[in-house]
Amino acid sequence: MKKRILRRIGLVIFILSPLVYFFLPNFHFYGHHQKFYNRAEEIKLYISSVQDKSASIIIKDKFGSDMSYLSFNDADFSKVDFSGVNLSSSEFRNIKFLDAVFDGSNLSKSKFFKCDLSRVTIKDSDFHLANFELLKINRAEIIRSNFRDAFFFNGEAEEVKFLNSDFRKASIVKTNLSRASFGESNFSYSVLRSSSFQNANFEHTVVYNANVVGSDFSNADLSNANFEASDLSGSNFSKAFLYKTNFSFTSMDHTNFFNARLEDANFSNAYGVDTNLSQTNMRGAEFNEAVIRDSSFYASILDGADFSNAKFSNCNFVGANMHHARLVNVNLKNSNTKGTNFAGAFVKGSLLR
Repeated sequence: MKKRILRRIGLVIFILSPLVYFFLPNFHFYGHHQKFYNRAEEIKLYISSVQDKSASIIIKDKFGSDMSYLSFNDADFSKVDFSGVNLSSSEFRNIKFLDAVFDGSNLSKSKFFKCDLSRVTIKDSDFHLANFELLKINRAEIIRSNFRDAFFFNGEAEEVKFLNSDFRKASIVKTNLSRASFGESNFSYSVLRSSSFQNANFEHTVVYNANVVGSDFSNADLSNANFEASDLSGSNFSKAFLYKTNFSFTSMDHTNFFNARLEDANFSNAYGVDTNLSQTNMRGAEFNEAVIRDSSFYASILDGADFSNAKFSNCNFVGANMHHARLVNVNLKNSNTKGTNFAGAFVKGSLLR
């Protein structure tokens, strides 16, 4: 009898053991999930309970430095100081961060959806692989922060100061960054697509080998910026200030530079079709070995520009001024040079019409 009972108990254990192994990890997971949820709610309730909203709330003093993997929804975190806090892999949905502070904070792999970070101050913080969708971050100050591989979509970031920040391999798509400043920031290998940078400041900024298709840089200051090897197709640089800007090896199909200031700009080895360079000031610009066709240089100032070994087919140079330009082995096949001023130009081995 005892043997029979023991066999039955053993059979039951054998049958139930896979179920035990299946459910125990899930109980473990849900326990952790509930723990994170409770902690997020505790933080949220504490912040909302603080009556004096005129004073900053130093969240680290109350909850410590580790707030990673938390999820926050529909809350007001205005004037909260998150300095030195680890918020990596956390999620924020419909959160107000007005006048909040992030100094030395870790928000890598975090997600922001429909959040308002206007007037925030961010310094030396990490947003690597962060995701920003429908973000509003107007008039903020962001210094020496890391946005590598971050993703911005359909957001609004007007008059923001992004100084000396790292945007390498980041994606900024359909985002309004007009009047923003990016002084000495790095956008190498990034995507700046279908976004507005009107009146923005890109002085001494690196945008190397980037996808800059269909974006608006009109009236922006991009002096001494480096766009080398980038795709500028369909972008608008009209009336922009582009002094000593490097556009070498760029693709410029259907790109608009109308009435831009391009003194000493570098277009060496650039390629463009239907590029509008009319009524621009390109004194001292370099077009060495550039290949440009079906484009317009109408009434542009090209004094002292270097066109050595360049090819310009079916281009419009009507009324352009090439006074003292360098035209060595230049091919202007089928181009219209009516009224073009070649006075004092150095011409050698070139086809000028």
